[in-house]
Amino acid sequence: MDRTSRSGNLAKQVEDEIRTRIVNGQIPLGSQISEQALADTLGVSKTPVRNALLRLQDEDLVEIKPQKRTVVCRPDAEQFQNVSLVRTILEPVALACAYRQSFDLFIAGLKDIYDEMVISIDAADYQAYIAQDMRFHDLFFEYCMNPYLKKSYRLIRSLLAILRFQLTHNEKHLKKSFVEHNAIIGHLENHDCESALEILDSHIAFNNKSYWSNIASIVEEMYSK
Repeated sequence: MDRTSRSGNLAKQVEDEIRTRIVNGQIPLGSQISEQALADTLGVSKTPVRNALLRLQDEDLVEIKPQKRTVVCRPDAEQFQNVSLVRTILEPVALACAYRQSFDLFIAGLKDIYDEMVISIDAADYQAYIAQDMRFHDLFFEYCMNPYLKKSYRLIRSLLAILRFQLTHNEKHLKKSFVEHNAIIGHLENHDCESALEILDSHIAFNNKSYWSNIASIVEEMYSK
């Protein structure tokens, strides 16, 4: 992070950077964080780091323990199962609301992200694809025009992102995901929200065609590496 950056959104920049490093594995799950070392790495003082960690604790990404020890989360299968279940409740509602409330902007945003997905898939850059996958689903909440849906999603988004990054190791399901994103856009453009929701259900639910059908196995593989 640029040491010269001292804009009013520095705290948000620090929070976003720490979150990204945890989600993509740069900061290992279960590891202890040194505020000073992290501040030195990011080129900031300890204050924005400390404030960022307090906010990330609300997302269950870190736990701040007595004697000012901060430990990165190490979620188990039950935690991931729970947040994934909440996802299946929130996302269909958010997509339907975005479709009704912000149709033109919503579709344009989804198509822009999909264009970037195409580039990533063609280049076999699966980490970039997963980042775009997250942006695709984030857009449901950006355009749903319901602050309570957005707030609810924010609490589970980071743990979902950790789980989603495991998809980079499963090319079959990753490419299935790519096709389903395109199908969702197509149905929405044709004003067939019901069919888009059916695809979304296949995309995120716990059925046997979904990547998320056996979260316990995904988590076991994640921690065996």
